[in-house]
Parts: sequence; C-alpha cells; structure tokens
Amino acid sequence: MEEIKRMYERQKAGRVKSMIIFLVIYVLMIGVISLFYGNPFTHKEEVLFFETIQKGWISEKIYLLLVCAGIGLIVGIGSVIYEIMQNFKMFDQILLQKCDVQEYLNNMEYAVSYGKQLDFKGFQKTIFMLAQQKYVLAMAADWKTEDAKRYLDSEWVGKKDSRVYQRTSANVRLIHSYRHQDAEEFLSVFAMHKVFWKDRMFIAEKLILEKQYLKAEELLSRDKEKFLYNEMIRNYLLGGCYDKLGEQESAKKCMEYVKQYGNTMPCKKQAQEWLETKLQGRLISI
Repeated sequence: MEEIKRMYERQKAGRVKSMIIFLVIYVLMIGVISLFYGNPFTHKEEVLFFETIQKGWISEKIYLLLVCAGIGLIVGIGSVIYEIMQNFKMFDQILLQKCDVQEYLNNMEYAVSYGKQLDFKGFQKTIFMLAQQKYVLAMAADWKTEDAKRYLDSEWVGKKDSRVYQRTSANVRLIHSYRHQDAEEFLSVFAMHKVFWKDRMFIAEKLILEKQYLKAEELLSRDKEKFLYNEMIRNYLLGGCYDKLGEQESAKKCMEYVKQYGNTMPCKKQAQEWLETKLQGRLISI
C-alpha cells in the first residue's frame, strides 16, 4: 500500500519533470541539427573582407524547429507515462506470475480508493485512470463480475464513451456471460469488439459455448502461455474440453495443474471441485 502512495506522490510533479525532459531534448535536437545546417540564428559573417548578415536555419527551416518541439514533447510525456507503466507492471506481476488474484485486487482497490481522495496534480490522474481500469478487471478476474459491472455503471470516473471504458466494459461482459453460460450475450459482445478476435482464451470460450469442443481443444493445446495466470486459464478451459470429449486422464492432468499452481484464482477452486466430484462419478460444468 505504501508503494501505491509513493507512486501517486512521485507523479505530483510529473508535469514539471516532463517539461524539463522536453526542454533538454528540444535543445539537444537543435544542437544536432545545427551540426548539419550551421548557426540556427541570424548572425554576421565576413566574406572576402565584407561583413554580411546571414540568416540562421531557423528562419529558413522553421519546420525543423517544430519537429524538435514535437520530439521533445513526445519524449517528455512518454518518459513519465513509461515510468507509470513500469510501476504498475510490478503490481501486475502479482497476478500474471503469482496468480494471486486476491492480493492484486486488494492493491488495485486501494489504488482507486486512495486516488479518489486526492486533488489530482501532475500525472496523478493518469495513475488513477489506469488503476480504475485494472481494479475493474481484477474484480472480473476474481469472478466478481456483478461488482465490476456495478462499478462501471455507477462509480466509474471519466467518460463512458471512451475507448478504455468501452473495452473494459466489454471484457467484463464477456467474462460474466461465459461464467453464466449465456452464449447469446457472449456472442453478441464478441461480435461487436474486434479487439478480442485475436484473444485465444476468448476464442476458445466462444467455441466451447458453441459446443465445438474439438476445435477449442485444438486451439488451446497448441502452445503454452507466456504468463502463469494465462496458463492457468488455458489449462482450466482445456481440461473442460477434454472432459466433454471423454478424455478423462487428460482432463485430470489439466485440473491437477490448475489445483497445484492456481494460488487464489477462482478456477483453482473449480478444478478442486471437479477432481473431487469425478471421484464420486458426478459431473461439474466447466
């Protein structure tokens, strides 16, 4: 929690920092261009014993000055945004590598509640908006989709016609509709948002809801995922496909993997229940 406070505190002066970086890059770019075009300012030169006034490259190539300013602005703001993203990356590892949904959710909940108490300065609002999106997705990852939808509907701070809001909302709706086996809702949301058309997990869930278990199994069994969190979801879905296809030993291996490494992910509990009920000869819906 203290690290979240420090993250907000550091970005209180974020605009000043970005301006300093902008000025440094701006001056350096002018210096580099001057190596090729000479003095940037109007100046006197002696040519054959005569003194003449020479225009600097700024007066003749003012567009280069604008390029310098543009690059300086991009680097200045970009460096601060990059720092913020790196700070969040540290928290993201709690979910992606440790599969600790509970700890991640607690951290993002605190980041949002703490941010709402602030009178934003510098780039603090950028931190809050990122934390807000991650908080909603953390609730969805914990299968608390009703809470996530409630926050999106009544507590979201910012424009609801923004790309971030629309994408976050669609993500939650997809998770919610799959958990409730609402194929109609899932397919409707999936069809409207092309951004999810290349997401292997959502494609697999679409196939499962369409009862195309063999195609889903072929898709999920191709490659392992980079992050352990995604690998848990892959094995959980794949185990469900094997179960539907009657390949019980393969299904068991997947569920045992989720049970062993799933940490606080909700699918770990489901995998445990699946393994227990299989011993009793009963089925559980995946």
